[in-house]
Amino acid sequence: MPVRKYVSLILVLMFAFTLVAYSVQAAEKTATKEESAFVGSAKGGKYHLPSCKLAKKIKPENMVTFKDVAEAEKKGYEPCKTCIPAPKAAKPDTKPAAKTQK
Repeated sequence: MPVRKYVSLILVLMFAFTLVAYSVQAAEKTATKEESAFVGSAKGGKYHLPSCKLAKKIKPENMVTFKDVAEAEKKGYEPCKTCIPAPKAAKPDTKPAAKTQK
């Protein structure tokens, strides 16, 4: 029968198409994460740079993305202290004022 002749070819093609479909899905998820400026967890309250070590621990099903800081903060998220440190406050001038001559 000619059908038996093509069974292995059909199985190989089915396997190849499954791999391609899986690769496309994985690429889409990665692209979404990398294209966004910031990421956060649906279960957390911090936003991170996509390269942050803490962001890499977020499960894909909990990942939320933000285009900018304003969007993240509008949704109630705060910056991660690891990858987005707060700006250092300027130190007050401790030198006494110079004396002026009269």
